[in-house]
Amino acid sequence: MITCYCCGGKTRKEEGPVKDICLTHIEKLFRCLECGHVFTGCPDDFDPLNYYCNVYRKKPDHEVNWGDENKRKKYHSELLSRFASSVPHFKPDSIIEVGAGAGHFMQSVSNLYNLPVESVLTCELDQGLASYMKKQGFNTLSGDFTKLDIDQKFDLFIALDVIEHLEDIKNLPQKIKKLLNKDGIGLIQVPDHTTRKNGVKQFVEHFHYFNRDSISKLFKDTFEIVKIIHNESNTVTNSPSMTTIIKNTKQNLA
Repeated sequence: MITCYCCGGKTRKEEGPVKDICLTHIEKLFRCLECGHVFTGCPDDFDPLNYYCNVYRKKPDHEVNWGDENKRKKYHSELLSRFASSVPHFKPDSIIEVGAGAGHFMQSVSNLYNLPVESVLTCELDQGLASYMKKQGFNTLSGDFTKLDIDQKFDLFIALDVIEHLEDIKNLPQKIKKLLNKDGIGLIQVPDHTTRKNGVKQFVEHFHYFNRDSISKLFKDTFEIVKIIHNESNTVTNSPSMTTIIKNTKQNLA
């Protein structure tokens, strides 16, 4: 039996039409009976490197435009305002962002905390985007951060709309913990499908559909959950989301 990635609870395979699920062509769809987490499993023929480098990112110059520039700036400003008010005394000296894209959000964070680019590390699966970030002066790695051996530690870990794209997230909290200094902060955002009137919205590259309980249970044994913020669709770029802020209050593993 497949157990839940978030809480380890029992799951059931969903058969036929389900009222709160809009997934129509997924053959492997499971729901946790304890925390309600929904996950699909990765198709056997899914090639993440090819998909994210050649399909997901379409602009040839890799300067991805996530909608109108003013809308994007407003989104970043509101997200950072919520984050700063949740951890008012926190000021990072070093940051890592995974799935950084073209670096728009990282630039906003760097400006907020007045950090030089050498204090920042970005990680991006797409080699073209990684090269673009290097040209902007950022230290950048290309590849899947869960498989890379990163021997640095940081004060702030950022992953916006990233972890729903990972199939196996059971070991994700420990991976993040190894990247954070003591009392370091994680800023993690995932789509919030529980607020959608028509249920879960389908994306072929999304393998996990979180709710407040499941995202909390994924991280609660490893981190202090500082806050979970529900963002409405008019405050973010595409759809409702949940911003989870975690703190590494326990001693790092060796």
